[in-house]
Amino acid sequence: MPLKDQTSPNPEQMSNPEGSNPPSSLDIVELTSSLQATEPRRAISLHKRSASDSLVILKKPYLVGQSSSSLVTETQKWGRSFEPTMDPKKMKRLLANRVAAQNSRLRKMEYIEKLKKDIETAEAQIAALAPEVSYYKHRRAVLQQENDEMKQKIEFLEKEEARKEAEHQALKEERDMLALTYFLQQEDL
Repeated sequence: MPLKDQTSPNPEQMSNPEGSNPPSSLDIVELTSSLQATEPRRAISLHKRSASDSLVILKKPYLVGQSSSSLVTETQKWGRSFEPTMDPKKMKRLLANRVAAQNSRLRKMEYIEKLKKDIETAEAQIAALAPEVSYYKHRRAVLQQENDEMKQKIEFLEKEEARKEAEHQALKEERDMLALTYFLQQEDL
């Protein structure tokens, strides 16, 4: 055969190199299972993932002092963003970024938990002070009503005082008139 016509053997040729007997179904099953065993398997994800959304839990913090081969083995479990041919400095930086991102997420979660506790504390204080606020609102309403009644009473008394003052003035003028009339009558006699 010429070289240009030469191709890689198909499953039939591999199971039956002489080409005399047709391949049996058992030979094809053995061949496909051996081919599948030699191919690397990849986990199929339902969604695309980026390097920033995977969680990183490291046994040794920040991977300081580790060799590049141990970095490769440690990082193989974190997904397809790490390649064995990747520069060790880039790999360390990527891992450090992941650790920093994880720490940032943890700090954010702690902050959220703190805010939730603050909310619960504030709600507890509100619940504890609610009866006192209700009491003081009621007390204010009672005092406001008493104040309004006192204002009305003061207004009534001021009017009464003005009326009595006018009556007193009229009586005083009448007395002076009567006194003058009496004095004039006494002189005429």
